[in-house]
Amino acid sequence: MTCQEALRKLFSDPQTNLTRDAVYEALDKAYPHKPWKRNTIYLHLIAFSINHPQRKHHRQTEGKCFLFWDGDKGFRKWMPEQDGTWTLGTEGIVRIGEDGSPAQVIVAASSESEDSTVAGPISLSIERDLEDCLVQNLAMLEPGLTLYRDGDVDGRQLDTGAVGIIDLLAVDKVGTFVVIELKAGKAADGVCGQILGYMAWVGKELAGGKKVRGIIVASEFSDRLKYAADAVGSLSLIQYNITFNFSDVTALTPKNGAAQTT
Repeated sequence: MTCQEALRKLFSDPQTNLTRDAVYEALDKAYPHKPWKRNTIYLHLIAFSINHPQRKHHRQTEGKCFLFWDGDKGFRKWMPEQDGTWTLGTEGIVRIGEDGSPAQVIVAASSESEDSTVAGPISLSIERDLEDCLVQNLAMLEPGLTLYRDGDVDGRQLDTGAVGIIDLLAVDKVGTFVVIELKAGKAADGVCGQILGYMAWVGKELAGGKKVRGIIVASEFSDRLKYAADAVGSLSLIQYNITFNFSDVTALTPKNGAAQTT
């Protein structure tokens, strides 16, 4: 039985409403020898909850959701006639009104830490584009690097629940977990503590205590961060560069509003 199937069975009764910890306990009791770690269960809860704000990072489950997120109350079975219809939009999870137009948008909280040196829409756009690029081309950072996957969930924007959201979690060619943190612009030394927290969590929850490496990707690094990374040893700093190309299109522009002919 897969984790998804176990959750479907657990929430088959519409009256069942469980917090995350209660779900863990229920599955522990029903499947004492289950192969799923708690992080895997939590990611499945997010990925298959039709209205959970973090579901926007699990687009592969669109059209497959069967759970509804009740906030502090936890999770329950999704009942469209009662809970409405939801879909993934560009800004977040969107509730569709009776007339077919967007009636409500739920935006996921930003995973940005307070030590970011670049803020605002431009930095978020750069990080999003950088993330999109790396998800498809992780080998650009390091040969053999692949995105972590476990069933229906993957290592993109992995919500740990305890220490925050990991930008990308990958596995190298020898099976070692690699935490990747993306920063738009210059990365300050504070990001070292952030990624070390992620690495410690992955080591405990996913890697079984084995070594975990970290990579910080940014356009520039503070000197203090460089020294900190050197002291850690298992932390690498990789710089990205943005190149602009310019073309003169003046000759293609019509003069005085008249169309050019040949």
